[in-house]
Amino acid sequence: MRASEALRPAARALASLLGVGLAVWGVAWLLAVPTWSWRLYRAPLGETLGHRLAGKLSQCRAHGQRSVLFLGASSTREGFDEALLARLRPGWGFFNAGLAAGSTDTLAVAQVMLRKSGARPGVLVVGLHPFMLRRMDQDLVARGYSDFFDLFDGAEVMGYQKEGAGAEAARRELRLNTLWPPHRHARQLGRRLRAGLELAHRRAWWGAERPEESFQVAKRDTRPMSEYRFEEVGEGFDPMIARWKRLGFLNPRMYDDPSRADALEALLSDFARQAPALALAVMPEHSYLRARGSLFHSERLWERVERARAAGARVLDYSAVVPDEEFLDLAHLGAAGRERLTRALAADLEPLPGAPQPSGGQP
Repeated sequence: MRASEALRPAARALASLLGVGLAVWGVAWLLAVPTWSWRLYRAPLGETLGHRLAGKLSQCRAHGQRSVLFLGASSTREGFDEALLARLRPGWGFFNAGLAAGSTDTLAVAQVMLRKSGARPGVLVVGLHPFMLRRMDQDLVARGYSDFFDLFDGAEVMGYQKEGAGAEAARRELRLNTLWPPHRHARQLGRRLRAGLELAHRRAWWGAERPEESFQVAKRDTRPMSEYRFEEVGEGFDPMIARWKRLGFLNPRMYDDPSRADALEALLSDFARQAPALALAVMPEHSYLRARGSLFHSERLWERVERARAAGARVLDYSAVVPDEEFLDLAHLGAAGRERLTRALAADLEPLPGAPQPSGGQP
């Protein structure tokens, strides 16, 4: 009895410490998890894709049901002009959250972030292309996605990151985000602080040469990304083909896994529950790609698109809308192509939502 009595103060102290720790963790969780906390990510600091997506989702959520959100790959980001859409369809908010290196895995990450953000667009436009069915190893940390996930999301966002260079780093970040929820916001606040210091330095030295790298963790970490990253490409047809081959985009083995199409079908079903109206925009293709549809097993994409159409999604086929001379490479549009595609979409989204049958891309 005496031994047990002697242990009681230590047990009570341990229980108190545990209780205080859980209380602090709970308060931190309440501050980090709610959808309003996504406002921290609205400022376009750097070109980190995860932060850009979070910023667009936050703006979309603030705009409410009269919003049109675009998700997809870099072809989506380069293909739709938010400012032009706003002029053509006043009263609606357009938020282009197209990312880069798009695949079904990228869409899966975007789907989880859309759900967690609390954004509920009136119309959700998902840009699709057959090469999005390729195998790909996303880097959750380098691309900024890990700031928005924890171990509770791990089963969804780590399914394709079981191995590879970035897998363990991603798991480490998910553990940190779970053990100490404000970890993700501390990183974003750090980015803002560095951006503020850089701005103060630039103004104080009146344009004198400044050591930008002193305020950066990674290249262009605090730099606002350009609205259209591929505007300056213009590399010519032969170098363009060589680059795509070097990146593996024209390797048939990248597209031989039929489970990618099944994953896309499941994602489209999830997206249909995220907004009153779902539109699937089949993105423009250079004629070089259209002539090689078998390379991507494009019939797998069209089968899933047709099933989504039967379930109520609207399908906007823009694959042949843009002439070759308005492409910057095999999938990304220049200014003229972007305006052509944007006007076609604006016509097809009239009125919003519950629009009549699409015109097939004809403005």
